[in-house]
Amino acid sequence: MARNGLLQIVYLSKQRADLTKLEINRLGRLSKESNYRNGFSGLLIAQGNIFAGIIEGPEKDLIRLMEKIAKDDRHTDLKVLREVAVKQRRCASWEFSQLGDEGEVAYASALAIEFAYSLARNLRQKSPDYLDSTF
Repeated sequence: MARNGLLQIVYLSKQRADLTKLEINRLGRLSKESNYRNGFSGLLIAQGNIFAGIIEGPEKDLIRLMEKIAKDDRHTDLKVLREVAVKQRRCASWEFSQLGDEGEVAYASALAIEFAYSLARNLRQKSPDYLDSTF
């Protein structure tokens, strides 16, 4: 798919109901360490019961990572929203942001906030009931 070998994937999934904030923070830390080591960039956002991710990297490696993510029991209902070849990375590194249930930002970069709002806006434009019916 990716002509130059660089692929970007945007996905959503539902967090396992009993996943604690401590486990979510650990996932963010471990993802950052592992993805940095393996040459992936992107971000993972946790809000309410939803994970939203954007991840970039070499096509073959990223496909293997997505297969691993799909089998991860910390979430269900993984939906790839976009899979596209890119010429350059949008994300310079790997970030994890947690947006609180009440809309407060526990910690998040400007890129994570921009991504979250853009994703929500685009999904609502496609189908106002998409998020409610899916998650």
